[in-house]
Amino acid sequence: MTTLAVVAVSGAAGAVARYLVTYWVTVHLEPRWPFPTHDVDWGTHAVNISGSLAIGLLFGLGLDTVSPDLPRYAIATGFLGAYTTFSTWMYESWRLFEGGRRWAPLFNAGGAMVAGIAATALGFGLGAAIV
Repeated sequence: MTTLAVVAVSGAAGAVARYLVTYWVTVHLEPRWPFPTHDVDWGTHAVNISGSLAIGLLFGLGLDTVSPDLPRYAIATGFLGAYTTFSTWMYESWRLFEGGRRWAPLFNAGGAMVAGIAATALGFGLGAAIV
């Protein structure tokens, strides 16, 4: 199987996983959230943060040193690239701004960046500790 085909198949799986996680969070967690969310889509945050944790874990386990590159392309580029979402995150931040919440987009974007970096660092640390 060619690298392109592997990335395409794993990307399709990542997109389906993203949909399922986002749907589950929206149906099961958002209605029970203990504070007002101000139209923040917690499903998007869930996939971005869990994807950050996963990629940190995988690289902490040494995925970047695997040869050949096919597993890295399949997992990091294909699956996790389709699983996480930058464009939806930015759109949701813009939608908050359009809705008159002038500071909410900064908290939405900034908070997600801090959480994503922390999740990546945590995953990397866990992966390195396992290896």
